[in-house]
Amino acid sequence: MNKKYIFLDLDGTLIDHESNDIPKSTEEAIEKAQAEGHELFICTGRIPALFKGIEKRLNIHNYIAANGKLVVLHDNIIRNEFMNEDYVDEFVQYIYQKKIDVAFETPEAYVLNSHFSSITDKFLDTFHLGITKVQKDYHKKHKVYQMNLMYIGDYSDLEDKFPYFHFSQANEFGLDVVQGNGMKEQGVRAVVDQLKINLEDTIAFGDGYNDISMIEYVHTGVAMGNANDALKEKADFVTDDVTNDGIFNAFVKLGLIKK
Repeated sequence: MNKKYIFLDLDGTLIDHESNDIPKSTEEAIEKAQAEGHELFICTGRIPALFKGIEKRLNIHNYIAANGKLVVLHDNIIRNEFMNEDYVDEFVQYIYQKKIDVAFETPEAYVLNSHFSSITDKFLDTFHLGITKVQKDYHKKHKVYQMNLMYIGDYSDLEDKFPYFHFSQANEFGLDVVQGNGMKEQGVRAVVDQLKINLEDTIAFGDGYNDISMIEYVHTGVAMGNANDALKEKADFVTDDVTNDGIFNAFVKLGLIKK
């Protein structure tokens, strides 16, 4: 088999939301795939400060963070794109007046601009982010990769008012907000271009809305059994739930490893 380039979402794909840990079978699958010569990438909406050392635990030296805005290949940055400071400030001032919370993903930290609503607690709990620092106007002194908007309901008015931003459902309690139209597939494309990879050798795994563009871009897109229906419809096949050895079973099915 040719060397494969495998892009793995973090929450709900590598990390089991029930245990907030990596299943043993997933660790085994990754170790075996690495031994076979395949190259693995963590591909997440999180920033590295929120990886919790998972990349070190899995001995993975490549990652696509902040939904494609930061790309690290063999421990070297090859893509590093920030949001326009004026656009961010305009957006933050607007939603602050409406008492809607937003969080900033920056190179240094994950910080809330405000904490008006219990929706924010639910958003943070879903990703097991714990207590998050609140610092108003943090964005004025720090570059921002992306924002998380703690919001439930229709957001088409925000899309109309801020056409330079792309809004995508992060979970039922909030949205990922990035600049431009692309998401994780931009990071994958940066890797493909840098390494001159044949697209037929790319595989991606995910479970959320922010994985759809990546799943569509690569040659083989795999949805976890716990993925949302929208992603499952786009995937080439659906593996088992993250809790039920979904990564391991898919790696075997794809011929990446042996049982």
